[in-house]
Amino acid sequence: MKTLALAFGIVLTAILVLFFAFRAFGVADKVAGPLASSLLGLITWVHGVVDKALNGSESKFSKRIIPVNEFGISWPLMLVYAGLIVVAIVEAADIVAWVLLKLILQISVVSASRPIQNLALVSVLALPGVFWGIFLLGRWIGVMTGAKGYWILPVSVLTGRFLEALAISIRTPQLFLELLDSFRNVSGVAASVGMLIIATGVGLLGVWRGNRIRIGAYFNYLFKQLPDATRNAILDMTFEEAKGQIA
Repeated sequence: MKTLALAFGIVLTAILVLFFAFRAFGVADKVAGPLASSLLGLITWVHGVVDKALNGSESKFSKRIIPVNEFGISWPLMLVYAGLIVVAIVEAADIVAWVLLKLILQISVVSASRPIQNLALVSVLALPGVFWGIFLLGRWIGVMTGAKGYWILPVSVLTGRFLEALAISIRTPQLFLELLDSFRNVSGVAASVGMLIIATGVGLLGVWRGNRIRIGAYFNYLFKQLPDATRNAILDMTFEEAKGQIA
């Protein structure tokens, strides 16, 4: 976990540097924040690089052949990864949504007497990206953790949303207050809870899909360790065996 903490520190430092760099160039906080925070999606790669650099051949990221029962990522590590990746997914989707909103406003004629609820529009525009990202995350969790993914995914979604709210409260307090205002009425609470339930459901569908392709992913992992000639020979034998079963 020491290397994970160091990797997180590196990613967090990069986020802060990028955030203040965007600020210096006049980028609004509501855009600079999500742009910088999307770097959290790199946590798995940075952790692998740091662990291999410090532990060398003893690193769990070093190349080695492992049995199928050891294939994947331990659930404590996956909880950390997935929670941070949820934040990255939401932030990246928000960036796309802000860009789309700006384009929509540029080509639309909006009456000054009818102010636009930018925050609500961004949330709606970001939904497709969030759902797709959560599905892919769920599939990855299913491949890497098997049946444990069915509880890891919901916990990760809740953790990620909490971390995102915490980040917003620190970098853009005004935006955080706007979010809190939306919870003052029943419809705002219902919408937020409903989106959370749908996102979790989509993620669980991804976990199911990941469990279905887990064995295939393990075979693919093994095949990558073999020379081309051996791979081709195994494929030919498998093809002939499958053809014989159907005949």
